[in-house]
Parts: sequence; structure tokens; C-alpha cells
Amino acid sequence: MKTFAIATLGCKVNQYDGDDVRRQLKGYGEVDFSDRADLYIVNTCGVTAEAEAKARQLLRRAKRNNPGAFLVLTGCFRPEDRDQLRSLGVDLFVPNAQKARRAELLDDEHAREGADETLGSTKRTRVFIKVQDGCDQHCSYCAIPSFRGALSSRPLDEVVEEVRALGAAGVPEVVLTGIHLGKYGVDLDEPADLAGLVAALLQKTTVPRFRLSSLEPQEVTGDLIELMASERRLAPHLHLPLQSGNDRILAQMNRPYDSAGFKATVSRIDQAVPGIGLTTDVMVGFPGETEAEFVETLTLLESGGLSRLHVFKFSARPGTPAATMPGAVSEAVKSARASRARELGQILLRDYCAGFVDRIVETVPEPPRDGAQTGLTGEYLRVKFNQALAPIGRICQVRVEKSEDGFLLGRVQDG
Repeated sequence: MKTFAIATLGCKVNQYDGDDVRRQLKGYGEVDFSDRADLYIVNTCGVTAEAEAKARQLLRRAKRNNPGAFLVLTGCFRPEDRDQLRSLGVDLFVPNAQKARRAELLDDEHAREGADETLGSTKRTRVFIKVQDGCDQHCSYCAIPSFRGALSSRPLDEVVEEVRALGAAGVPEVVLTGIHLGKYGVDLDEPADLAGLVAALLQKTTVPRFRLSSLEPQEVTGDLIELMASERRLAPHLHLPLQSGNDRILAQMNRPYDSAGFKATVSRIDQAVPGIGLTTDVMVGFPGETEAEFVETLTLLESGGLSRLHVFKFSARPGTPAATMPGAVSEAVKSARASRARELGQILLRDYCAGFVDRIVETVPEPPRDGAQTGLTGEYLRVKFNQALAPIGRICQVRVEKSEDGFLLGRVQDG
């Protein structure tokens, strides 16, 4: 049997696409990317220069593992980079616009075997389901619209059928994801929106827990908040990208909200769903960002409601408006600001975790790693617990005994 290895970089949508590659290559045997394989696939991300550098490293590693292997690059990459990437040994480029034809492009009969199997066969404790692709936001720093194209939503019934199969296969948690998830349904002939999709999945499938991936703050509707407040199967967690707490910078980024609007959204959600986990993205060092404007971001983050920060340094992406904006911030200043934001993030996470001590949380136990067993709570907190009573892949209750370094530590409850 031929073997393949795949490495996926970037967002949850890319994770879903990576699983789709596995389905299309069912006739191959999968090995670790560090092992020798006949076929290597790098499912890349073009959001940052760091991600692109990582992709190049993976391609070089693949060639070292097996100089005669067939190398495929898919995901988000710039067409103008093909010559450079081809020099690293790439044999086939499969951009996002052609991803549905991966098996055909590979031109191998094994790639078609088992293509109708569901992702439930992976026996994972958490499965990503892509319900939407494409983006029309055009943030000034982001190249994703050029990689992913126009908005494209999957029909509601199609999503329901896929998730129904996952429920029958015993998958305990499904994460609904998309490049611009809040725009789900706007392009469909049959009227649909994200809240309606979630309601249909809750009504028509048996998956024990659903989670939503990143949503733009202004797209968290009243219907969605009501579902989160009333439906136990919908995880009490939302990721709302902020990027900056300064209105001038937000306008330069072409973000469709201001700082007051973000704060109002956080407050509205927090009141309706007390204790919800609200995580966010923060970008530091955007062109022209002053020290005072950065401090405004810290002040907003400290104002309450957030449980975890994902901090990024601005990375100029060729072809985006921000790449040529004046006022470039030095790498030293960007690194210093990122460190300060991450320190604040650690404080927010520590304080949020402390509120769970002596409480019972629900988690999905995962296979042990490094001698410890863990799982994710609905609030997107990692909890460590005793292994004796932890059934892998089934939601169980854990009494939290203490919090430590951003983790919860507890004991699985009988029954």
C-alpha cells in the first residue's frame, strides 16, 4: 500500500479541508509527517509570513524524508510564489478553487476509494465541519479573500445530513466553522442564517455538543444569543476578534465595528449567558499604531468579559492595503507590545479559571498525552483529571479542585 503524510497549518477551516484530503486518500496508508511517505501534502496558510515560512520548512523536511516522494501544496498560497515553491520540490499545486478535484488531479485510483465515508470514522473527540467558505470583508491587512474567493455556504440540509452521520458514529463534539461564519446562508437560494442552522442541528441530530468557531462581533445576533442561553448542547464559548481597541486603527484595518460596539456586544452576551468563555484576537504593531493607541487596546481588554487572548504581531501581506501603509512599527516594539498583551492575557485566563474552582464542569475526555488525561470544557478551558473513570469520547462531569497555569484540575464524578 502506498503511504501519504499531511501537515495542516492555520485555521479550523483548513483543519476540515485537511480531513477532506484524508477521505479522498482513503486507499493510502497514513503515516506521520516525520516518516517516509510516497506522497506528502502541505495544507498551507497564507495569513502570516511565519505560516508561509513553516510551509517551506515542511516541504524541505518532506524532501529529506524521501527525495523521490510526490509533493503537493494546497490551501492558501499566492500564485506568484509558485516558482519559488516549485524550486523546493512541489510537484502539484491545488489552490482552494480546485480543492474539490484533488483526487482527480492526483490521478490515482486509490484517491477515490472510500470517498463517501464520513469523518466520524476518524473516532475523534472533536470534529470540524465547514459550513461556509469565502469572505467579502476585505480587512486591510488580510489576504484571505484572494485565497478563498466569494462567500459560499453549504445547503442547510446537506450540513444536517453530515452531522447526523457524525452523531450516529458517536462523535461527541462538532465545531461549526467557516472563513466568515457569521455570513452563513446569505448566498443561498433558500433563506438561511447561522442561528437557523444551529437550531436545525440541535433539533435533528444527536451530537451531544456543538461549538461555534470565530464570529465577527457585529454578527452575534439576538437569536444566536438566545440559543446559547437556552440550549445546553451549544457550548458556552464564542471567539470574537477584536484586533484593536482604538477606533482610528480599527478604521484603518477596515473592521466593521468600533470599540464601543465591541464592548456592548461582550456585555450583552455576558448578561445573557453568565460565565460564558469569550476569547478574542489582538493584533499589535499595525502601521501607525502609537503607544497611546496600544494602551487603549489594553484598557479595553481589561474592562471585563474576556477569558483568553490570542495575540499576533502585524505581518505585512503582499498585495494588501496595509502592506504599503506608512508608519511601520519596528519589530522590537511589536515584540514588546505582544509580550505585554500576552501577560495581560495570562492574568485574564488565570482570573477566569479561578471562578471554576469547586464547580462541576462538563468535558470530553481525550486520549492521554504525556501521562495525563485532559479534555475541553464547554467554555474552552483545558481540564486535567484522574484517568480511572474518564471514558474517552463521552461527555462526563468533572469536579474542579483547583486551577493552575491556565488549566483546571479536577476529579471525574461517578455516574
